[in-house]
Amino acid sequence: MARRILVVEDSPTQAERLRLLLEDQGYQVEVARNGREGLAAAKSGPPDLIVSDVVMPEMDGFAFCQAVKAEDVTKRIPFVLLTGQRTPMDIIHGLQKGADNFITKPFEDDYLVDRVRRIFDNLAHRERGGLEMEVAVRLSGREIVVNADKQQMIELLFSTSEELSESHKHLEAARLQLEEQARDLERKVQERTQELRQAEEKFRTLVEQMPAVVYTAAHERVGQARYMSPQIETLLGFPTADWLTDPDHWTHRIHPDDRERVTAVFGGLRATGTPASAEYRLVARDGRQTWVRDMARVVRSAEGTAPFVQGVILDISDRKRAEEALRASESSFRLLFASNPHPMWVFDGEGSRFLEVNEAAVAHYGYSRDEFLAKTIRDLHPSDNIPIVEQHFQEALREPGQEAFRSPRVWKHRKKDGTLIDVEIAVSPIEFLGRKAWLALANDITEKKRLEAQLLQAQKMESVGRLAGGVAHDFNNLLGVITGYGELLEKSLPDEARPQKYIKDIMRAAERAAGLTRQLLAFSRRQVLQPRILDLNTVVGEMEKMLRRLIGEDIQLITVLDESLGRVQADPGQIEQVLMNLAVNARDAMPRGGRLTIETANVDLDAAYARSRPGVKPGPHVMLAVSDTGHGMDQEVLAQVFEPFFTTKEAGKGTGLGLATVHGIVSQSAGHIFVYSEPEHGTTFKVYLPRTQEAETVVKAAPAKAEPERGSETILLVEDEESLRSLVRECLEASGYTVVEARHPGHALEIAQAHAVHIHLLITDVVMPGMSGSELAARLVGSHREMKVLYMSGYTDDAVVLHGVLAANAAFLQKPFTMEALARKVREVLGGSG
Repeated sequence: MARRILVVEDSPTQAERLRLLLEDQGYQVEVARNGREGLAAAKSGPPDLIVSDVVMPEMDGFAFCQAVKAEDVTKRIPFVLLTGQRTPMDIIHGLQKGADNFITKPFEDDYLVDRVRRIFDNLAHRERGGLEMEVAVRLSGREIVVNADKQQMIELLFSTSEELSESHKHLEAARLQLEEQARDLERKVQERTQELRQAEEKFRTLVEQMPAVVYTAAHERVGQARYMSPQIETLLGFPTADWLTDPDHWTHRIHPDDRERVTAVFGGLRATGTPASAEYRLVARDGRQTWVRDMARVVRSAEGTAPFVQGVILDISDRKRAEEALRASESSFRLLFASNPHPMWVFDGEGSRFLEVNEAAVAHYGYSRDEFLAKTIRDLHPSDNIPIVEQHFQEALREPGQEAFRSPRVWKHRKKDGTLIDVEIAVSPIEFLGRKAWLALANDITEKKRLEAQLLQAQKMESVGRLAGGVAHDFNNLLGVITGYGELLEKSLPDEARPQKYIKDIMRAAERAAGLTRQLLAFSRRQVLQPRILDLNTVVGEMEKMLRRLIGEDIQLITVLDESLGRVQADPGQIEQVLMNLAVNARDAMPRGGRLTIETANVDLDAAYARSRPGVKPGPHVMLAVSDTGHGMDQEVLAQVFEPFFTTKEAGKGTGLGLATVHGIVSQSAGHIFVYSEPEHGTTFKVYLPRTQEAETVVKAAPAKAEPERGSETILLVEDEESLRSLVRECLEASGYTVVEARHPGHALEIAQAHAVHIHLLITDVVMPGMSGSELAARLVGSHREMKVLYMSGYTDDAVVLHGVLAANAAFLQKPFTMEALARKVREVLGGSG
C-alpha cells in the first residue's frame, strides 16, 4: 500500500510542485494551506509523513509541529520542516518543537525524493526494532546525518553552533580548505599505503555531499568501477551495486553513438597517464539520456600497489539543453533573418557599420551584400539628412540603454539607383559575434504614404463636395423661384415693353447660375445622371466639329479611335462635358498653338494597378485619353489639379471648377481619371470607364416642342420651401390644375386623409424634414392607388440615390426648372391629353 504524505504549504505553486513530485514517486499526497488545516487533516487520518513549510499564516511550521507532537494519535509521525533559514538556532528551535528532519530551501527535487525515501527506510527499520530514526540537518548546502535522539542532536548543534555559523559565512573558504585537505590526503596515500582506508573514508564522507558523482576505477579497465558515490543512483536510477558488480555495466550505459569516442579517450588515459575528460550521454534506467562530463586522472599509489583511476562525473544536461536551445534560437534567427520579406540588417551601434544584411535588403536597395558591408547606416541617407542622422546617433549613444535606437522612426533612404523611399525602422538590441549590436527591420512605407496622401485628398474633396452640394441645394431652390417668376413676368408684359430686356437679362443670368450649380453637382458627384449604353467613338465623332471651332485654327486636332472599342454605361451629356472641359484646358495650355490628340482604346486593368489606386476595380475598361503639347504642370500643381476652385489662370479667367467637375462626373460614372504631365512637355488625361457587353442604346429624336397641354386633375404639392411652393402652385393653377399645398410630409398625410376628392398626382420634394418624398409616396399609395408621383429635387446629397429616385419607373424633375418644363413633365406623368 502506498505511503501517505501530508504537505502543508501556503504557496499554491510550491504546494503543487511538491504534490506532483511526490505523486510521481508513487506516494499518496494530501495538501493543506496552513498549520490549522494541516493539524485537522493529521488528526482525521494520520499520514505516514508530514512535510511542512515554516513561514505560514495563522499557524507557522514550528507551532504546527509542536501541536502534532502533543497529540497521542500523531506524535510518532515523522515531521520534516522546509525552511529558508540556515542558522543553527532556527534548527535547534525546530528540534525543540519536535521536528525530526530539516530541508533548507532552495532544494533540488532529487534531494527531496531521496530524503523522503531514506526517512521511510529508517521508519521501516525502526518499526522492525532497529535504531532510533535517522535525523538529517542540511546547513549551507551540507547535510549532517546522525542516528541519535533529539537531545543529543540539540547538544551537538549547541556545541557547534558558533563553528557552523562561522562556516556558513565563510563557505567558500571552507570549501577551498577541504579541497586542500583532499590534496594532502592524496599525497599521503602515495606515501603511506596504510593510511589509504582512512583517507577513502573521509573522501567518501565528503563526496556524498557533493552534487557530482565521484568514482574510482581499475587502471587496467577504466569502465570497471571500484567505488561509485551514491549520487549515481539519483542521476541515472541504477543502484550503486550494479556499477560495482557488473564490469560491463558502465559500457552498456553509454549511448551507442558515443561508446567508440569515449573508449578512445580513456584508452589514451590508461596509455599515457595524462588526465582526460569527455562529454557523452548516459542512458538512465527510465530511458532518458543524460549528458555528463567525465573528468579522470590516474592515481599512482605507494610502490608495489597497482595504480587506479579517480574521476568525477558532472551532470551537464542543463548546459547541453541551453546550448541546444541557443543553437535552435540562432538557427531560427538565421532562418527568420534570411527569409524575412522585409529588409533587415545588423549594425554596430558605435560606428553604425553594417555587420550583416538579408536578401530582402539586397533586393530592395540594389546593393550587393559586399557593398552593404562596406557601408554605414549614414550612407543610405540623402546628404541633406546626414546632420539629423549624426545628431540622432549622438543622442542615442548618450542615453542610458540607448532607448532612442529602440523607438521606430521614419527616415528617407536612397536606393542604389538613386530612388528616394520612406522607410520605418524598428531596432532591437542583440549580441552578434560576441559583441553588442543592433538588429534593424525596415518597412518601406513609400506606397503607404502615397495612399494616405490620396486618401487625405479624397477626404478633402469629399468635404468640399458636401459643401458644394449644400450650396447647390439652396441655390437651386432660389433659382427655381427666380426663373419661375421671370417666366410669368415675361408672359405678362407686351413684347415691345422695355422691361422685357431686363427680364431676358435676368433669365440669362439665372441660366448661367444654373450652369454653375450643375458644375457643383457634377463635382460633388450627387447629380442625377441619365446613363445609357454608349460608344465613345460616336460621342467623339459627333463633337469633333464643335471641338475644332472651340480650340481654334492654330491647334491641330487629331483623333485616334479604336475601331473595336467596347461600350460603356454613362450619361452622354456628362461625357460631352468631360471632353469640353479637357479640350478647353488643353487650348489654354497651348497659347501659341500645338496639337490636341483624342484617343480611345480597350484596356484591362489588373489587380496590381487597382491596389495602387484607391477606388479602382480591376477588369475590362474603355480608355478615353486627351493629350496636349502645352506647357505642362509640375508636381506641386499636379497635386492640386482636381481640387475645386484651384486654378493657375489669372483672376477672372477661370472658376477652378472645370477639372473638379470632370473628376466628379468620372467618379460618379464608376470610373477614374489619371493625369500625367511634365513641365514644357505637355499633359495627358486618361479617363477609364468600365466596359459593358450590352448593346448601344438607340436614342430617338425628340419631336418638336408644342405648347404644354392643360389639365384639370387634382395635384397634391409637398414642398418645404415656401416661395418655391407658391410659385409651383401658381403655375399649375394657371395650367388648369387643382392644387392642394402641404408644408411638410406630415401635413400632406393629414390633407390626404381629410380630402374627399381623388388625388391624381403627388408632386413632392425628395428630401424634407421628418420624412423623405419616397416614404411619403409609399404611405399615400395605400389609400390612393391610382395616384401617380413626380419627384423634384435640387438636393445634392446621397439621399437622391438612397431613396430610389433613380429607379427606372420613377418620374423626376431636376431643380431649377422652367415653368414650361414643369407643365410638360406634369402632363407627361399624368398621361397625355387633359
